[in-house]
Amino acid sequence: MRNLLRWYKQFITWADKEYVYADVTHEHHIKRYSVEVHMSELFQLFNLRALDKSMLSCYVLLKIWECKIRNIHDVGFIDPHIVNGHVLEHHHKDMEKDLYKFLRKHQLKSHILFPYHFGFHWILLNIELHTSTVLIMDSKDSDPKRWADMRKMLQKVWRRFSEETVGEFKHELDFRKLVNVDKQPSGTDLCGYYVCENIRRQTTERKASASVRNATDNLRRRLSPEARFRPIQEELAGFFMREVINPKGQHYTEDEEIYMHTRD
Repeated sequence: MRNLLRWYKQFITWADKEYVYADVTHEHHIKRYSVEVHMSELFQLFNLRALDKSMLSCYVLLKIWECKIRNIHDVGFIDPHIVNGHVLEHHHKDMEKDLYKFLRKHQLKSHILFPYHFGFHWILLNIELHTSTVLIMDSKDSDPKRWADMRKMLQKVWRRFSEETVGEFKHELDFRKLVNVDKQPSGTDLCGYYVCENIRRQTTERKASASVRNATDNLRRRLSPEARFRPIQEELAGFFMREVINPKGQHYTEDEEIYMHTRD
C-alpha cells in the first residue's frame, strides 16, 4: 500500500483531475464501460473508512482475474457499479436489463456473488443457481425491508431467466439469511470490508481445508479492524498499482478512451 500512497500524494499535488478510471470489457462483465474512481475513495481506503461502489467494483474485477488464474470456473459476479440501490431507484428498467444479462452470462456457474449497496450499507448476496437460493450475508443485520425493492427485482428477473434458460431452475428464488456471519462493531462503517472478506472466502480461500479456514476465521475475530482488514487494503492497493494505474495493466485506460456506463 506504500507505493499507492506515494503515487496518490503525487497525483493530488500535480494532476489537474480528481479521478482515475478502470476499464471494463465484455470479458469481465456484460458490456464495455469505465469505472470512475475518485481520489477521495483512495483516501477512504488508506484510512479504513467506508468503501464506495467504485472500490467494490474494483475488488470484483480483482477476483475475476484471480479466479481465472486459479482455475476457479464456477463463480460468477455481478458488478455493484451498475447494479445498486441508486440505479434501481433512478433507472429501474435499465437495471432490470443489466441484471438479466448478468444471470444469462453466468447461467453455467454454480453461484453468483452479488455485492449490493443501498442506503450507505453493503450486503453480499450469494445466488446459488443449482438450488435457486439466495444466501444473504449482512454484517449489520439490517432490516430486510430496506432492500425489499431489490429482492422484488431479483424475483422478477429470475422468473424470466428460469422460463427462458435451459436448466432445472425453480420459478421462485428462496432467500435465506445466514446467521453465522461476522458482525461489524457498532457505530462503524466497515460493511464494505466485510463484504470483501466474504468474497475472499468464496474465492481466494475456498480450496483451503476446513481446519485452515476455521483457524483463519478465529484469528480474524481476535484482531483489531485495522489488522483484520489490512489484507483487503493491500489487495486493492496492489490491484490499482498493477492493473489500473500501470499503462500495461489490463484495466488501464486513457481519459480520452473511457467508456462511461450508458443506458441501453
